[in-house]
Amino acid sequence: MRNLVKRAIRGVEEATWELPLTTVQDYSLFHILVDYSIDLWKRQIELIMEKHGLMSFIVHPDYVIADGALAVYKALLGHLSSLRKERKITSVAGGLRSEGVLQRQLDQARSHRSLVDNAE
Repeated sequence: MRNLVKRAIRGVEEATWELPLTTVQDYSLFHILVDYSIDLWKRQIELIMEKHGLMSFIVHPDYVIADGALAVYKALLGHLSSLRKERKITSVAGGLRSEGVLQRQLDQARSHRSLVDNAE
């Protein structure tokens, strides 16, 4: 299997799965493509679903801290949740696991950014 990588760690061989990133990252979507919608994510989700593939998303709290970006991320979570309820996808991990985790991360990012701004 191509995605299975064998490597030695402290003399112990272990199997590590390399999971491909299958959707655009939040930074690229918001800052390079300047797209504050879930349209591209929706198109990617449909293409992945057609092939019964794995959907993976990378979202960093620093990039969704702005209200516009946060609204887009919440819309993505809502869309994934509805697909799950319709049984079009089987599981959703990460942000849907606990919105409290996302909120804590956002609060920490805002606090850190505030400390940096005040130090300058």
